[in-house]
Amino acid sequence: MKKKILACSILGVLSVFGLAYGRSIPGVTRPYDPAAYYSETAISVRDSPSPFALMDLARNGFQVKDVTRKIKSELSQVQTYAQALLSSVKLNNKIKDMTGISGSVSQQMMHDVNNEFIQSENINKAGHLDDAEVKTIFRTTETVNDPTKVFDWRTQQKWLNTFYENTLDGAQANMVDTKSRINAVQNIVSVSDKVEGSLAAQQVNTDINAIYSAEAARKNALIANYAALEAAHNLYLNDNQLHAAQETKNNMTIRVANPDNMEETDKKYIKPQPKGFVDF
Repeated sequence: MKKKILACSILGVLSVFGLAYGRSIPGVTRPYDPAAYYSETAISVRDSPSPFALMDLARNGFQVKDVTRKIKSELSQVQTYAQALLSSVKLNNKIKDMTGISGSVSQQMMHDVNNEFIQSENINKAGHLDDAEVKTIFRTTETVNDPTKVFDWRTQQKWLNTFYENTLDGAQANMVDTKSRINAVQNIVSVSDKVEGSLAAQQVNTDINAIYSAEAARKNALIANYAALEAAHNLYLNDNQLHAAQETKNNMTIRVANPDNMEETDKKYIKPQPKGFVDF
């Protein structure tokens, strides 16, 4: 009899399980609200909890998918990456700011600037007037009556010719290197188009100002040379005027001489004897 009861019990249990597996039972074999249960944003109230939810939780190792936590984690990763990228950009910009122009380019720019100043100085020297030298060659109001001073027109002409030639050479030098000066400016402009950092930009700006200063010095040298040419010409004219005035003064001097004891300097002032009547 006991065996019959046990057999019936087992048969009943098996029948129940077979019925459960053969049919879909809400809350047991499936969620009560599948749409809400499997949604990442909604909540299935009837499955909180349900036998199915508990079994599903066990199958997943009791790990619940937290969408909010996942989103926060992903946002944190994105933020960390963005901060790292921003730091990298700042570092690269700092490196660029601290990086100057390459050595060869910088040396070429310095070479061009030095040539500008050297040429400007040479042009300026071409028209230089030495006051001490000029006073020994041309008459002045202080030296015209000095008997120890000797002025020779040949020496004056030679000095003037040399001075004019030197000044002309300076003017020609200003035109000869025009191409190299343009190339220097174009080189600096080309470099300025490629600079990225503050240091390189500062170097370019310094070289541009140096070129400008050299050109201004050259212009001033040319103006000074022109003024020197006029000054040299005025020295020559002034010397002629002083010399002519001195000659006029000497010719108008009244000299008293003893006819019986005349000096050589007095003889040129002797009045010539009249020729008288012609002897027929």
